[in-house]
Amino acid sequence: MKLKKILLFGKDGQVGQALCEALTNHYELVALGRDELNLERGELINQMIDDVNPDCLINAAAYTKVDQAEDENILATSINKFATEIMAKKTHILGIPMIYYSTDYVFDGSKSVAYKEEDIPNPISFYGATKLQGEKAVRENNPKHLILRTSWVFSPHGNNFVKTIIGLAKNKSALTVVSDQLGSPTSSRWIAKSTHKILNKLQENDCYGTYHVVCDGVTNWFTFAQNILLILEKKTYEKKLEFNQLTPIKSDEYPTKAKRPKNSVLSYQKLKSLLDISPPSWKNELNRVIDSIILMEN
Repeated sequence: MKLKKILLFGKDGQVGQALCEALTNHYELVALGRDELNLERGELINQMIDDVNPDCLINAAAYTKVDQAEDENILATSINKFATEIMAKKTHILGIPMIYYSTDYVFDGSKSVAYKEEDIPNPISFYGATKLQGEKAVRENNPKHLILRTSWVFSPHGNNFVKTIIGLAKNKSALTVVSDQLGSPTSSRWIAKSTHKILNKLQENDCYGTYHVVCDGVTNWFTFAQNILLILEKKTYEKKLEFNQLTPIKSDEYPTKAKRPKNSVLSYQKLKSLLDISPPSWKNELNRVIDSIILMEN
């Protein structure tokens, strides 16, 4: 299989922007964002795919407001499930592969070790449920699919935990952070880089299926925040918040509208063993991203 032209939905998001950077010089990339296409209008999705006539479709578009999804059920379902289903059906008709990004939030967090691809999902938030519905839509409608689950995404762009902590560090002298939720922070740069590697593999053999694409290492939000502050300190970043002014709290002390899994660590062993793709550590990626954020500020 030879892939020349790729249609990307969701160019404005963290993963979408990283994909544009990673793929532009290697493929004829047609990248669309919310301003170019309303994903709530299915007929427009079909028409766009026909107009572009790609060799592969990547859906990096998603409704990702975890707490708001509890109230905005229709909108979250429309984007995460129905738009994805339309893409899957259309790509199957055209006989082309589709890549769909999913989330650690399809799991309930009750497992004590890392989740594998074959573990049974059981989302505890509406957002997680809609992403799982998107997964099912892809699996049921296009056998030529790649479902890439990731977690705790951060980048120099958009809204994410790293940028939030850096912003708070300028204005706050004390901060409480949840310490009893485990995960693997993952940079959008690595997601895009691994997607590029997977596309290369796909042109050699049929490696379709579900894979976990995360950075190496496990942490919690509190320790994640500590590491952000330590890196800022080494880079002599001007801030009010110091490392020892962070206080760990339990999830129960920081109630949110949507429930979060206590353990959403994803195992990347399938990606490593079947596709020979080994991830970098989340700490190395964090250092890179903070460098980029500081550069963008200056």
